[in-house]
Amino acid sequence: MRFSPLLASVALLSLAPFQAEAAQGYLRDPAISGETVVFDAEQSVWRVPLSGGSASRLTAPIGIDPHPVLSPDGKQIAFLADYDGPTEIYVMSIEGGTLGGSPLKTRT
Repeated sequence: MRFSPLLASVALLSLAPFQAEAAQGYLRDPAISGETVVFDAEQSVWRVPLSGGSASRLTAPIGIDPHPVLSPDGKQIAFLADYDGPTEIYVMSIEGGTLGGSPLKTRT
């Protein structure tokens, strides 16, 4: 029986482990709490497990870099946004969804 070089190549490739790599991006301002990492990419807040895996976008593009920070208990994210005009600090659940309440106000 004679083997085709194409079939032999396909058979050898099927034995080699495939390694997927994400395209390099501009991931900035990582913050870690427990087993979660949040970061800024594409002017949005993203979340990914500390062990790795697929990242989830938590906000639509904001228009500015959000610089996300996790709360000490890891349940909330504070970030910058200019949804209503001036840049303000917003807080949302680590699970995503709608923003809770109005932006935080600072005292001067």
